[in-house]
Amino acid sequence: MATAIVLLLRELQAIELPPKISHFLTLRFFLITTLSKDWFLHGRDDVKLIRNYLLSMSYKTMPTHTRIRMFNSKDTYPNQSLDNDLCQAVRAGNTVYVRGQVGTDFEGNLVGLGDPRAQAEQAMKNLKQLLEEAGSDLSHIVKTTTYLTDARFREPVYKEVGKWLKGVFPISTGLVVSALGQPHWLMEIDVIAVIPDDESTV
Repeated sequence: MATAIVLLLRELQAIELPPKISHFLTLRFFLITTLSKDWFLHGRDDVKLIRNYLLSMSYKTMPTHTRIRMFNSKDTYPNQSLDNDLCQAVRAGNTVYVRGQVGTDFEGNLVGLGDPRAQAEQAMKNLKQLLEEAGSDLSHIVKTTTYLTDARFREPVYKEVGKWLKGVFPISTGLVVSALGQPHWLMEIDVIAVIPDDESTV
């Protein structure tokens, strides 16, 4: 069995997999197939090689998260003096965190000037696309946070959001705030979603 693992290590090096993937697959294979203390007690050279290889790996090189649609705020807020490196969503393990979405599409076009329902509709379109890009979807949302600039917008915004999340039953927090990042934004919504184990990949 140890010989098989040595061959696996050589194969991974030969096909030049990215280090993060190579390390992850090697460690996973090792833990599943060869976790036996007796092997280490017998001091076999090939097992020592594998052990030293695994011990030399830093967990910082393991896959931890994926950033979706990275951008800099100076491009999205040209009227403000900002310079922040951000992204629209982060997939961390089987959890997806999505940045607050508003009535602006990914090309920077505002949809629904003065119309909170139309802005909510565009925000939900954005959320749907981002979740799918991250490997999840609207049905896997577990938490929503909605921000309104006027309490009177609650009904049109919540009705629109409800259409998109019918039958999902996430936990929900709603806030009324004095303003959002741009004066023409009337609402914003961010979500946390999951990726079921049977749909996740390495």
